[in-house]
Amino acid sequence: MSKSNCRLTVYANASCHVRPAKQVVTLPPTRTGTDFSLVPKDQLISGRVQDTHGALLCGATVSAAPSGGNGAYSDSTQRNGLYALQVPTGTYTVRATQAGYGPAPDRMVTVPPYARGMDFVLQVPDHSIQGTRRDSHGAVISGATVTASGSGGSVSAASGADGRYTIAVLGGSWTVSAAKSGYVTFTGAQRVSVPPDRSGIDFLLVPQGDVRRTYVPIAVKP
Repeated sequence: MSKSNCRLTVYANASCHVRPAKQVVTLPPTRTGTDFSLVPKDQLISGRVQDTHGALLCGATVSAAPSGGNGAYSDSTQRNGLYALQVPTGTYTVRATQAGYGPAPDRMVTVPPYARGMDFVLQVPDHSIQGTRRDSHGAVISGATVTASGSGGSVSAASGADGRYTIAVLGGSWTVSAAKSGYVTFTGAQRVSVPPDRSGIDFLLVPQGDVRRTYVPIAVKP
């Protein structure tokens, strides 16, 4: 490329429209016909997200993935559990999720017309995993973070002043681990299944200053 040439990335953007793909042009020569087609997001998908106890969920993510297309449109529910997605004309798979809650069945919808009442009910985590965090001196540790990871995502809780923690989870298999800044976790991740509710899933965390390094000499033969 000549030093006098200039390579530019050109794109178009407009409110309430889908941004088309960017185009790369090199100048000179003068370029014409660098056109863009903007697709309006003139359709609406809306509804409400609640849990199986009837509580409205704030902060749940609702996404609409176009059939045969790339990307998705998403929104977060408000305090009243409501969401609204502005999308182009098309067919969509709509999904609602929230960390720690079980999934609701996906819904298919074609717009237009506007799709109102696309509601979801997420499963409440009705089971629990409990335990205590202690250090190498037997003292309880407050403020340590325990995380349970499974097919329903990841859920975390901090230990209280008594060193105890409780994590509400869905039924299934979970891998539980603990951590706190300035400590080394000597108890490895523990795998548990619920139901039934599980207690006694304890962890030993040792202050880094108490950890001693041992060097073992290794003789290397020539």
